[in-house]
Amino acid sequence: MCGGGGSREPEVRYVGPSEEDMRRQEEALARYQEQSEAQAADFSASLQQQMDQAQQQQQEFAMQYQSRAAAAEESSRAAAASSYTASAQMSEQPANAQTTTAATKKKPKNTGLRISTAAGTSNSAGSGPNLAI
Repeated sequence: MCGGGGSREPEVRYVGPSEEDMRRQEEALARYQEQSEAQAADFSASLQQQMDQAQQQQQEFAMQYQSRAAAAEESSRAAAASSYTASAQMSEQPANAQTTTAATKKKPKNTGLRISTAAGTSNSAGSGPNLAI
């Protein structure tokens, strides 16, 4: 072989992160947890505020609907009270009123077949139908 000495086994050493690297990673993880908790708290507060606003707006809409429904009901009652009433009693007919009269029966048409006996259509040669066969 090349150098004349005995062969040696390679030295295998595990070199992991140093204490300083591990401390930095733990600090970064702690910062991340703090930031995550702060963001979650901010989001929760913002969401609660939006829900409160939506609930308040829904209550305002419900009150507006109730007031409009009450006003519409009141106006329909007033319109019903002031409207004219109809009755089925006969009164005088107004001038130029269009009225109907009883239908008259028409004479039925006589639909039977009649043969004319007028001149020129007698039973003679050539007076039959012209079939042109």
